[in-house]
Amino acid sequence: MILIFEASPKLVTQYKMDPVKMGQVNQFKDKFVDIASPGVLAARIFKQQDEKPLLLAPIGGKIGQKIKEIAKTEKLGLVDIDFRDESMEEVRLGLEDPLILQSRPARVTQEEFNRLFSTLASYQEEVKNFLLLGASESIEEKYPYLIKKSYDLGHPVFVCLEGRIQDCIKEKPYSLVCSKDQLEDYSGLKCNFTHEVIQAGKMVLAAGVRELFIGGSGKTSIYMRDHSYWTIQSQDLTRQDLTLITIGLSGAYEKKYDLEMALKFARGLGAFDSQVVNQIDLADLKQKMKDLSIKEGKFE
Repeated sequence: MILIFEASPKLVTQYKMDPVKMGQVNQFKDKFVDIASPGVLAARIFKQQDEKPLLLAPIGGKIGQKIKEIAKTEKLGLVDIDFRDESMEEVRLGLEDPLILQSRPARVTQEEFNRLFSTLASYQEEVKNFLLLGASESIEEKYPYLIKKSYDLGHPVFVCLEGRIQDCIKEKPYSLVCSKDQLEDYSGLKCNFTHEVIQAGKMVLAAGVRELFIGGSGKTSIYMRDHSYWTIQSQDLTRQDLTLITIGLSGAYEKKYDLEMALKFARGLGAFDSQVVNQIDLADLKQKMKDLSIKEGKFE
């Protein structure tokens, strides 16, 4: 069972159209409403990986009803939680080795958020892995129970950073996923070549981060830890979705993939469009992974 907490589920309207023809009137071919939130993306991905997700979300109103309908159709295991009652008591029932994924708690007060994780921490001693999505604010302030539990038990904390590295580096997240632009902003160095990325990445590791995955537009991603780095390279240029990469890393850890398979899984997943993740063909994902090459290097 994989436990997913989505604090801010959203509905988006998507449009389909044929290729644009210049000088002519172009019309949309079709439109549809879908859920587009990190926690929902994670639930869909893990469901395709033959996992059984349990998606927690505070929802309500007409939008909430639509979200419920979509989640029910896709069998995402949606549980509508209310922080003001005892519904959190039901969350712990039937969970085994859950993976907790957290998106930015836009609709949750700090008190409610603390209550959620204090409840989970007290009941779920078997929790092994944490993933934070959209952690643009101070980690220690927003995720006190999660951070404390992860360090007490030695569990990895994955952070997909949306803001500046400077704003969260002091909290020393276990594993950080960032772009080359964010790395340049933090280090003050240009990161056009591998050796430049490594030099800038060493500054992040020196600040206390244990693992660092650097993605972005291009053919190459770089993963760093200890005194080693791995370059993950594709044949074609891709714009990598850091949220999907973070979900992939955390999912691979839960599945006990070896490092090479974990990095290929995360990078391959990151090459997809997060807006249509429910349409991902697993055969296509395997082909993307097959086309990737990985090389290991050392640095002092």
